[in-house]
Amino acid sequence: MPGLSRVDAKTTEEGRVLLRFRDRAFEDPFLARYVSDGTIKMFAYSMLLHEPAPHSLPCVEEPENQLYPKLLWELAEEFRAYADRGGQIFVSAHSLGFLNAMGLDEVFWLLKEDGDSEIRRVRDDERNQAIHDGGRSDGGLVERGFFRGGGQMKYIDSLRETDSFKQRNEYSLGKIREIQEAFKETFESTQYGDLGISIFCAGSLGRGDARSESDLDLFILSKKEKKEIRRIDTIKLLANAININEKLEYPGFSNDGKYFKVYSFPEMLKRLGSPDDDVKNLFTVRMLLLLESRPIINEELYKEQIDLILKHYFRDSSERNPFLPLFLVNDILRYWRTFCLNYELVRNDSKKSWRKKNINLKFSRMLTIFGTIFPLISRSDLKRKDIEKLTKLTPMERLAQGLDDLGDDSLVGEFDEFINIYEEFIQLKEKMGEKIEVDDSEYKSMEDKAKSFSEFLYRCLTHNKIEEKYKRYLVL
Repeated sequence: MPGLSRVDAKTTEEGRVLLRFRDRAFEDPFLARYVSDGTIKMFAYSMLLHEPAPHSLPCVEEPENQLYPKLLWELAEEFRAYADRGGQIFVSAHSLGFLNAMGLDEVFWLLKEDGDSEIRRVRDDERNQAIHDGGRSDGGLVERGFFRGGGQMKYIDSLRETDSFKQRNEYSLGKIREIQEAFKETFESTQYGDLGISIFCAGSLGRGDARSESDLDLFILSKKEKKEIRRIDTIKLLANAININEKLEYPGFSNDGKYFKVYSFPEMLKRLGSPDDDVKNLFTVRMLLLLESRPIINEELYKEQIDLILKHYFRDSSERNPFLPLFLVNDILRYWRTFCLNYELVRNDSKKSWRKKNINLKFSRMLTIFGTIFPLISRSDLKRKDIEKLTKLTPMERLAQGLDDLGDDSLVGEFDEFINIYEEFIQLKEKMGEKIEVDDSEYKSMEDKAKSFSEFLYRCLTHNKIEEKYKRYLVL
């Protein structure tokens, strides 16, 4: 037993047994009443498990109580050694730590359904075995709710319990609240005519993976026609937004504020699909609104604008029948190709850093695009309201939602690794900070990670549960 050199037993005149525990760090022994409950329990287990004649079936309930977590592994080994010597032992536990010390063949769980109880072995459940073989421990299976009868935890719920995602998302939401308060304070004291605007942020804040050095990507949509938007109102609005950006100490707007302006939402709808859609940056703003945005000002109008865009994509649908908005899927894929073209332009300019763009393309950009495409094709009964819900999720949450829709639990281990790889990408971005170039070793490392990252997305998009006509559309 850890820390003890020996235990002495003395029988008193009254017939009681007096135990003295000798700790290696002390000269005098301790009486049992001064020893911790955990030490007494471990001593009792040792006595039970090392008796000359093993008992037929010792039963132990919740051995984790009063024990230091690391001792659970040692205790599990003692139980296993007892069984190897020819005995049997029955243990009832709720400790994930103790469960992690056990093998699949050694673990059973009790399932209660309709008043009946049934005992099942983990090894006999193909789903749990596949997930376990993929790297998930027994305790992890319980934690993720994969023991039937315990209420299976969904991919999206599990993602939200992941430390890295939770911390990044909470940080992003905190920064968004800070920005909202700053704009609210300004809007209460400043008039912009009757612009009827909504303001949303995009980028890392919209994706829920913002960092301390993240910039603020703002977009302003007016419900007015372009010709009705007064120039003086626009100037006042943009000036105040710039002041807020500086007050909150965000970096200056990219491209010297080239695309920072008030966009007419009616014009966006009117120009949808036309050459002006690209030329006037309306396509990019529309995609950002749908794929990675969070409202800053006028949330009701923001939601209404998203709804109107989705109605456009669903204009050929019937509310009673499932409908895949192929033109929306096409636009999202077109947005991906736009990213690729932008990267190609940077790659051809020897004066610009291309590695940083390349890494962004292979991680955050790819996740935004295909993390959204996947839930669009993972089910055949999709309706407009379902896509409205997707717009409220981060790209990583959308991917998790698609996995839930797919219903394939065997991808749990790979999804965990996918999340970990994305966190490594975010950490690299943090490490780089304002650096323009990426070190050779860092770039090579992330290149290797990017292959695994894209491979998982490919497996999702080509999964055998996805209808062939949807997979075919991604190619033809």
